[in-house]
Amino acid sequence: SNSLYRLFLFSYTSIQYATHLVIIGPDDTLDIVPIETVTYKDPNTKETKKVKRMVHRFYPYCFNEDIKKFMPIKLNYSLSYIKVHEELSKGMHSQVNYENAFGLYGPCQIEVPYKGIIGIFLEEFLSPFYLFQVASVTLWMLDCYYYYAGAIIIMTVTS
Repeated sequence: SNSLYRLFLFSYTSIQYATHLVIIGPDDTLDIVPIETVTYKDPNTKETKKVKRMVHRFYPYCFNEDIKKFMPIKLNYSLSYIKVHEELSKGMHSQVNYENAFGLYGPCQIEVPYKGIIGIFLEEFLSPFYLFQVASVTLWMLDCYYYYAGAIIIMTVTS
């Protein structure tokens, strides 16, 4: 059913026209991720470049034109620890550096969806652990082992 869903809902296109990316996980799950075009100044050549960028599972990726793949955006790990500390501990002194970093990495925030109290309660209560606890309390009660059932209830409630 997933292959029919992909066939009718999505179409293949080149990266320059794509607005979203469909990521198929190893367990055949689909993630639809928006692609954005980011403009930044290359610190080495000082020229303005446009790059395709996406965020998947809170991690930013940038499209590499040479190998035609999205690659994770990482800090420069070739620098020594002392050099990284010297450069990054002082902060960014120019607006251009700030705008480049903000455009490339995106905002430093993770938006956690709000589930609500009822949603959290149902998610916790329907977990396999609590379902097992309910089943064991029911069995102990049916066998008239009220102390065991009470002990399980007390431990479950206090945990």
